[in-house]
Order: sequence, then structure tokens, then C-alpha cells
Amino acid sequence: MKRILGLPRWLVGGLAVGILLSYLFFANPPKPEHVPSPLVGPIIEGLRTTSVYAAPGAPPLVDVARARHVIGDRPIVVAVLDRTPLPHENMSLERQNLCEDVADATPTNIVMVFAQDSREYGSSICMGPEFSNPTNPVDADDFDLGLTVAAETAWEYRATATNLTPQIEEYVLAFDAQAAKKYPEFVPRRAIVPPAPPTASALQTRQIVLAIVGLIVAVIAVFALLQLVVRLVRRRQDLRAANDSRTVAMTARLNRLADNVLRPDKPRGADDAAHQAEVARRYLLALQQFEQDGPNDETETQVRELEELVK
Repeated sequence: MKRILGLPRWLVGGLAVGILLSYLFFANPPKPEHVPSPLVGPIIEGLRTTSVYAAPGAPPLVDVARARHVIGDRPIVVAVLDRTPLPHENMSLERQNLCEDVADATPTNIVMVFAQDSREYGSSICMGPEFSNPTNPVDADDFDLGLTVAAETAWEYRATATNLTPQIEEYVLAFDAQAAKKYPEFVPRRAIVPPAPPTASALQTRQIVLAIVGLIVAVIAVFALLQLVVRLVRRRQDLRAANDSRTVAMTARLNRLADNVLRPDKPRGADDAAHQAEVARRYLLALQQFEQDGPNDETETQVRELEELVK
């Protein structure tokens, strides 16, 4: 058997394939297109039962009870976070990006987020990707930038550094005005907020190692099984070839004996005639044995004894 580095080729091949598959599976794991902020989960869970979520430690800049009363069942949700600065992002868009994360998880609502970005504690507004839906068949553009600008203009002289509740009040008023103007016979309502999607847990190092080892062992086992199958097939072929050779040789020996049986010498007496009769009888038995069982050991014994008898 040919070897590589002292190991059978099939074993080296199994190791190579196992390592390659391990690399393909674990070296470059697929990355999710969008990983929501860790802040999103508690916010979404809170918004499942109320229109305004207030994080523990949130500053008293928003009157939560008043905000809930003003919003009612409109498709508007509010998240009020504490003063912990959000992770810095390019162009200081951390609060807006968080707002969009929440909007993705509450797709049928308009979202207002009050949080501390890299500059100040303030608000961001964004719209869920499914704000226009069969339950609220509206044109999302009617409630987008124009509505936000109108609300910001209205709250500019009401909201203060210590009271941001007017931002919510003015936004709701602007929302109602736009809804009455565009949809006089229809009032958009808030849908149920689905649970936050579970965050993917990272694979532990031990799990990865065990998975790699298991994969390599499985590949080696497959290669070993294939090697065993190949050996069995080859052995069967060798046995068949040996049996064919033995059959040919046995046939030739029986043909030579047939000459003595079919064309015997003229008997010189009764003993010689009896001997020829015994040879013929033994030949028929050997031929019958060969035709039934092939060139097995018993046939070999009968033919060899018959050859001794013919000498």
C-alpha cells in the first residue's frame, strides 16, 4: 500500500478533506446583514404593552403618562432612554440609527427615540418599513419628512431643555392634522408590536473544536468505509479470477482424463477390464461433482485420485 509521510493515502486524504470542510464551515461563518443594537430588545419588549417605553434611569424630561395619553392608539411609539451616551457612529447618527433599529422591529409604527448621542440628549423620528400596510392603507410619504418638519416647527417654542413632552404633543397634533387632511374617513391605528427577534448566540470555542474534530473523524470514517468497500470488491474480483483459473485448469485435467475413458487401451484381461470400468465410473463421479460444485476441494480430491488411478 502506498503511503504519504508513513500514513496510508486514504487516511491522509480523509484528514485533508476534513480540514478543508472545517475551514469552509467555521473559518468564515456567515454574518447577518443587520445586527440590531443590544438596546433594542428591552425597548421592543416594553412597547408590546404600551406606546411609551421608559428605560430605568431615564431623565424626567418626558412626562410618560401624559405621552401615553396623548398618543392613544395611534401608530406611534416612543422610547425614552437614560443619559448613557449611545455608542459613537459616523456623522453622529447613533440616535437616528437606534431609531431605525427600533423601527425595523416595530415595522408598522412611527418611532420617536429620546436618547443621549455624542452631542446632546434629544429625539429622533423615523418610520417603520411597513407603516403602509393592509390594516393602515396609507401613503407612507404623507407621514414622512413633511410631517416631521411641521411638528418640529410647532414644538420649537414649547419644548425646553427640561421638558421635551411638547415634542410628542406637537407631533401627535401634526399627525392628526395630516391624517384628517389625507384620509378624512380613515384613522390609522397602532398594530400589535411583535416580540423582539432573538439575538444569535456566539458559538463557544469548545463547541467549535468538538465540531471540527467530529467533522474530521466523520470524513475519516467515510474514507475508511470506502477503503474497506474497495478492498472487498478487489478481494471478490481476485477470488473470482482465481476460481476462473482453477476452473480452466480443472477442465483441462478432466479433458485429458476423458481421453483415457473414451479411448482406452484394449484390456489384456479381466482385471484390466475391471480397472477401466472403475476409471470410467470414477470419472463420471468426478465430472458430476465438478459440474455441480465447481473446482472445490472435494472435486480436486476426486480428480487427483482419478489421475493416480489412470497412471
